[in-house]
Amino acid sequence: MDERIVNVKISKPRLYIEDHGCLTFDFIIEGSGFGCCFGGYCIGHPRTYSASGRGLEAMMHIMDVVGVNCWEDLDGKYCRVKDPGLGGVLTCIGNLIDDEWFDIKEFFDDDKKKEIPIICKECKTCVHGQVDDSKACKDCDVFSNWEAKND
Repeated sequence: MDERIVNVKISKPRLYIEDHGCLTFDFIIEGSGFGCCFGGYCIGHPRTYSASGRGLEAMMHIMDVVGVNCWEDLDGKYCRVKDPGLGGVLTCIGNLIDDEWFDIKEFFDDDKKKEIPIICKECKTCVHGQVDDSKACKDCDVFSNWEAKND
């Protein structure tokens, strides 16, 4: 089946911790004769108090496209989605009136393609790769993006 653009209603926006310890967000999308969940990406690990800035950025993109300033205000709003058809995964949400779209899968897939720079907090030198590369900052052993580097 070909992809089609469908008007839908958003309900039950949530930001919560899954039972397996992952901070996530999602909401229900209801269209004519169908419904599904949108979101579900892991954006943080509460047990270690680590989170993804990109996760918050994704939430802001969704709020911007739908036209709200508060996550809870998504409830009851209408928008459009690109429906991939039966068995497909819905990843793209759009503004009801304007030609503005946000593809959440593409957004997070872009992260996998990018190399995360490791930046020394002391001297601001950018160091890529393994911990051994820290020799470029001889006396600086504290880096930003530390968890991202060690994933």
